[in-house]
Amino acid sequence: MLHNHDSKRLTIEFATAFDAARAQHLLDQSDSHLSGAFPVVGEGTHFKAWRLRSGGNPAFELVLKRAHSSFLTPDMPRYRHWVDGISRLRLVKSPLIPPYAVITTDKYCGLVMPYGPDPLVKAAPIWQPIDTHLQNMTSSLSVEGLCLDDTIQCRVWQGIPFLIDFSDIRILSL
Repeated sequence: MLHNHDSKRLTIEFATAFDAARAQHLLDQSDSHLSGAFPVVGEGTHFKAWRLRSGGNPAFELVLKRAHSSFLTPDMPRYRHWVDGISRLRLVKSPLIPPYAVITTDKYCGLVMPYGPDPLVKAAPIWQPIDTHLQNMTSSLSVEGLCLDDTIQCRVWQGIPFLIDFSDIRILSL
């Protein structure tokens, strides 16, 4: 039950901090502009991520993840599968799935979600053992016909753990 309270708290903070118009504006900025204004917190095969300061709670920050152009071509199967998978992810019942927003512009596609400054070992005691929650999340993904085709990556905000990488979400074959 406390896990659901933590999830609701994360959702409320996200809703307060997220500004769709600002996110779309930032998504269209050049890499050099974004990197000059915001710290780069990650870059992988599919996305590059910047930590954004929010206008609400100064202790709560967001991450803007922008897809690389090689991933963005709408006729590419992996992009279509990602869009379908990320849309279906909203159906998954797991406190480890954070709130997120998919944003698009004429040039880019991205994802905005909470920033987790702490490693998974900083999860609050009520989340221990974390492996149980990760297994439950994996089962919940499977129930919705999804899987994460990558190493599961989680971070923590004020003791609340959550998944941070959806770049390899896949719809399971039926």
